[in-house]
Amino acid sequence: MLPRESPEIMASHDDSSLCRIGGRTCGGCCWAAGIPRPGLERKLARHRRLFARLSDRTRPPSPLRLLLHELRARRGLDLILAVLQWVPWLGPHLARRFADDVVCAFAAFEDEGNAQVGCLLHPTRCGGKDARQRAAFRLLKNFGCGAPDYSCEACLRYSSSDSEQQAAILQQLPADDWFDYSQSVVSLNVLSVETEALTPDETNHPDQTTGSRHARHRLQDNDHRTVFRSGSPYRM
Repeated sequence: MLPRESPEIMASHDDSSLCRIGGRTCGGCCWAAGIPRPGLERKLARHRRLFARLSDRTRPPSPLRLLLHELRARRGLDLILAVLQWVPWLGPHLARRFADDVVCAFAAFEDEGNAQVGCLLHPTRCGGKDARQRAAFRLLKNFGCGAPDYSCEACLRYSSSDSEQQAAILQQLPADDWFDYSQSVVSLNVLSVETEALTPDETNHPDQTTGSRHARHRLQDNDHRTVFRSGSPYRM
């Protein structure tokens, strides 16, 4: 069982972010879009159990123990991909297949009731130290955790809004389910990126310009690897 977070740790979370606010938690950047809920739930619960076996309540896990956790979480698949990723054509092909079903090994349920999701390596769990970029997808190129100050487009949109706009955004998002909430934030993220892809004229007349239709089609065809090119585990 994972050590419970103290009130001080909970208070240190940034409530100005859609990642965690008012009891809602989002992990949309920690797994591929479109993963069915049952399979995702099994992986998140398994990550929690595996991490509990190697975690030490007195100090953060060593780099070696974190690597062992990641290998166990994906049943050694990273060792195979670490070799094949360098094979011309085959490497990129396998990476794209892997990206369609990837879940970060350090994304997990935070509670035994599977009500909230979070990062097992979040600095608030590790005495302020951030090991996410060094530990996540350690053996794989083109995969990794975003920079510590990374925010998806939806989070940027929310944090840059005034209080009235923030309230309106939260009203559109589910409040009682981590999966539905994460899916909704991802959808909001896609909408934000799609809007940025349009020219001002296309934004004002979205259904009357060829360019806007092409922008929407491009985003739909390229799926989450393009939409989340800065935030998902995979980078083209």
